[in-house]
Formats: sequence, structure tokens, C-alpha cells
Amino acid sequence: MIVNKLCCIVVLVIFLTGCSDQRIVEQAGFINALGLDLFNKEEYEKNRTLHVTASIPQVDPDAQKKREVISTDAKIDKEAMLNLARKTNRIIASGKIKVILFGKDLAEYGIREDIDTFARDPIFGRQIKIAVVEGTASEIMKPDFPEKPRSSIYIDELLEKETKMNSIPEATLFQFQRDINDKGRDPSAPILKLVEQEVMVDGIALFRDDQYVTKLEPYLSRYFFFLNGDFSAGSINLKFEEEGKNEPVQLMFSSLKNARDISATYNNKDDITVDIVVRVEGSPLEYNGSKDLSKPEDQKFLEQKIEQHVKKVSDDIIKMLQDNKVDSLGLGRYVRNKMSFQEWEQMNWYDEVYPNVKVNVDVQAKVKNYGIKSN
Repeated sequence: MIVNKLCCIVVLVIFLTGCSDQRIVEQAGFINALGLDLFNKEEYEKNRTLHVTASIPQVDPDAQKKREVISTDAKIDKEAMLNLARKTNRIIASGKIKVILFGKDLAEYGIREDIDTFARDPIFGRQIKIAVVEGTASEIMKPDFPEKPRSSIYIDELLEKETKMNSIPEATLFQFQRDINDKGRDPSAPILKLVEQEVMVDGIALFRDDQYVTKLEPYLSRYFFFLNGDFSAGSINLKFEEEGKNEPVQLMFSSLKNARDISATYNNKDDITVDIVVRVEGSPLEYNGSKDLSKPEDQKFLEQKIEQHVKKVSDDIIKMLQDNKVDSLGLGRYVRNKMSFQEWEQMNWYDEVYPNVKVNVDVQAKVKNYGIKSN
């Protein structure tokens, strides 16, 4: 009898606890996306005050909008959470943040302290996505998109999809902090833009240390990935001259599979060479030239055109990176492995050495099948 009574009490406690948790969840405001902006540089330099915007999904089925967007000015993330909590009737919770957006002005100023603050706080998961906004983070978070999911979910899914398609680098809180603290590689992140009430990916934001310097335009992203590492997926479009054609022919080279190798040769700080070998294979999905791609010699012609095109664009990207003194490909890691720690520490890699490193790109293309020919 006593055992039965104890069992009933235990079961009752469990059910009551479940009901209590349910009420708490219904009252909680789980932040999906967080935006940070630098609106007043002088105020920021004085006490690090940022404009913080939070997107919180609505759980009330009777709510007119799918989410609540609130903003505040605060010095640190904890103060921001307290301020945000005073602007909503729900209990603010930050454990569900999927994306942190940095306005361009703040990214240009430097975001090391903000990244380190988030990384030290166990509430913020290490896999939170990082992105830069062309403009301010608050303006990209405020609009609602009737034909799309909640904007915070939409941005998260957009970044996820573009990362899988190798259009943008995967930039998580963990990876970004790691690259900031690695003297042999600079971080990179997606850059977003609001165009006619639509959020779109606007290329790759390139950092030097923790400061945004410049960006790669969207059409260059795929070539950046050729240089950055191995991947499978995506396509490139190219035009080239062909005998017997009055206008340049077009080729869509699709179903890409890329493998990249890097090696470095170090003699002294004035004599450093980095060799990058890019092996890319794919299918000519659409081609309006006159070559018969069932013939090995015509396939070879196409492969040479692809190699020439990828090499030219790759050389242009590397020159842009060196001119801006951003080592987004991590060439410094390979050079560092060729010298002593003391030599590396004494070297002014970014200002004196990196811009003058000789970088050779060798592209090897392989056509896998014939695809579709269109005239």
C-alpha cells in the first residue's frame, strides 16, 4: 500500500512538473537571430555601446505577426538581454540563437571583443552562424516576408543552402574565433543585402584579423572555393572565342568536383613561393559551340578553355587578396610550417611579406561527359 502511494506521488510530481515547464515555454521568448550595429562611433569608443536587435518568434496563434522584433542600446550582451526583456511580455531566452548579424560599420571597426564575448558564454552555441550585412543588421531583420518563413528562419536557411552549394564559406562562431586568433589565416563570412524587401547573399566578406576590409562579388565565390579547398556541387559559366563563331560561345560547366593542393617554398622572407594545384572535373551541361564533345580532341579543347578561364579568375582573386593584405586562403599557414617559430614571429607577414609572395596556380580540368549542346 505504501509503495502504491509513493508511486502515485512520483507520477503526480512528474505530471505537475511537466505542466509547469509547458507554461514556462509558452511564456518564453526564444531569440532566433541577433543583430549588432555601430550607430555612434564616439559612443562605442567611449563605452562600447552597440545597437542590438533581436528577432523572437510568436507562439501565440492569435498574434497578428509571426515574430516580434525589438531593439536596444547596450554595452554588453547581458545588459542587452536585460534591456530587451523590459520591452516584451515574455521571458527572454538566448539559447536558441541561430544567426548573429553584424552591420558593416561595426564589422569595419572590428568585432573581436564581440566574438570573444559570445564564445565565452555557454548559452551561445559554437555553431551559431556569423554573417555581415551590407548596411545595418537592424534594417535587414525588421521586414516581414509574407511568402517566406519568419525572416530569422529564412536567413538561417538561406545561409545553410548557400553554404551547401559552396557559394559562401561556412562561418560559425567557433570557426570565426579560430581564424581571428590564427596569424596564418584571416576569417571570412557571408555578406547579406536587403534589396526591394528581399534578403539576398551579396558575396563573401573578407576580414583582416577582426576587421572587415572588402568583399568578393557573388560571381567570384565559386572560384574562391576552387582555391580554398575540396568540394562537390555547383557550376560555373564561361565564354570564350571559337573558330567559325562570330560571337563568343557559352559553356555551363556543372556538377563540379574540386580537389586542391597547396605547397610552399621558403628561402627567406623575400623569396617565398606558394604553389596551388586545382583539379576540377564536371559536366558541360549546356554548350553552344561547334565542337563535337564525343571526340577526345574536342574534349581536350574544352578542358583547356576551362583551365585558362579558371586560372585567370584565380590569379585575379589572389592579386586582390594580396593588394588588400587579407589572407583569406590561409597561405600563411603553409609558409609558417616551413620555418621556425622564432622566424615566423619576427616576420611582418601581412604588411611586408604576404603582398609580395609569389603564388602559382595550376588548373587541371576534366570533362566527365557530354551534357547538352544548344545552338
